[in-house]
Amino acid sequence: MPIDPIPLILWAMAAATLMVPLLRIAPANQRTTVFAWTLVGAVAYTAKHLLIIALPQWTDAPSDASGYVAHAEALFLHWSAVPVDPDAYRLAGYSQDWAAAHGRFWAPHAQIPYTSVLGTSEWLYSALLALHLPIGPAWPAWAAGTNLLLAAMLPATSWLLAIELGADRMGAAAAAALMAIDPTTSVNASWLLKDVFTAAVAALALLAACHLLRRVSLQAMWILTLTLAVLVATRFVGFLAIACALAGLFLIGVVQHDKPRWAPLVAVGLSLVAATGIAAYPLAPDPAQVIDTLLGRFDAANTTMMAGAGERAFDPSVGDWWSRLKDNPLLAMLQAVARTLFAPYPWSILQSPLTWDSHLELYLPGSLVWLLCLPLIGIGLVHAAQRRSLRDLLCLGTVFALAIAYILMMGEWSTRQRAFMNPLFFAFFGLGLMQVKRWLSVRRPDSKAKVAYG
Repeated sequence: MPIDPIPLILWAMAAATLMVPLLRIAPANQRTTVFAWTLVGAVAYTAKHLLIIALPQWTDAPSDASGYVAHAEALFLHWSAVPVDPDAYRLAGYSQDWAAAHGRFWAPHAQIPYTSVLGTSEWLYSALLALHLPIGPAWPAWAAGTNLLLAAMLPATSWLLAIELGADRMGAAAAAALMAIDPTTSVNASWLLKDVFTAAVAALALLAACHLLRRVSLQAMWILTLTLAVLVATRFVGFLAIACALAGLFLIGVVQHDKPRWAPLVAVGLSLVAATGIAAYPLAPDPAQVIDTLLGRFDAANTTMMAGAGERAFDPSVGDWWSRLKDNPLLAMLQAVARTLFAPYPWSILQSPLTWDSHLELYLPGSLVWLLCLPLIGIGLVHAAQRRSLRDLLCLGTVFALAIAYILMMGEWSTRQRAFMNPLFFAFFGLGLMQVKRWLSVRRPDSKAKVAYG
């Protein structure tokens, strides 16, 4: 029986697109380890995928997973010069903004940005899925394989991020192992969700920025520029958080007048500007329109937060959060902190036994892993805050910018929304593990070690 080359080509493209930059940006003496952890990740995520799809909860796919599938099919039909029914393929933007001017169907000749047709700025993952449509009816299974390949590189990114943060080899190995074990990422990879793709891209962006903060490199600048541009089209809040952290580092460099820092700060600044321009083109071909496009994203978020029930932009979870915040601000903030740190609560099964038909139940094992790791993650965060190197500030700034953005918008940063930063969180775990080892060695009577702070 002949082997279909299309999925193999797509898998090779997906692996090369992310693995080549990862290996290029890794120190030469770490590349063998990076490749080894990638193989570990491939085996681990494949095994977990086979387990997850055998569970009854897997049939209860999240609504946004079916949305990505519908958008992918719409894009493929559009590329094939076939008119697309906006209602059948959930093209909210076309139905509400373009149908009056362009007709009932999205025609192949209609020159409308994908963001305007789909009704979301985060269209690139749907385009990646659309590349699998030529395979035939079984394309979702092959697309899940692409997701698994993307997930396979995440343990290696955790390893490198832990090394960048100053963890020892044991701490870095713990970070990589936890990323390979992580159940939440496996669940996201098993459904056609963009979270694994954005996790890989965000981790690459952070690694490229850390590399630039150590040593200016044209190669690292290109990787940072392209990964930030991709984040704009896949998870804008991720781009915004990293961009804010980089902008903050630039301002710190200006205030401190530290000449040795100027070269790397200018490099990351140029990458940030270039990424913004790439992401906005051709919708915004000049600087004024670029700024207007980015401000439009904030305006859309503000519209969602202010929308009332029944309005087009209304989101029930956002509306519930803002309603609770108005009624009882203190209680709402305490709930936001609790949900950010602990949700989805694993102990909920003690009160409500498993129904075996809700996809949310598949996130409970990942939440348990997160809770077990949380103390050492906290120690790693505190230790990085005490050192305050540029790389520490970049990673800390990204985490806190995301936390603030999600809590402000949705009242929590948990479950899937938090999972795309798991490579970084587990890197902080590795740093925290190293610190605990040092503290314990100091307390041993026969130890001559001293406490190290960096």
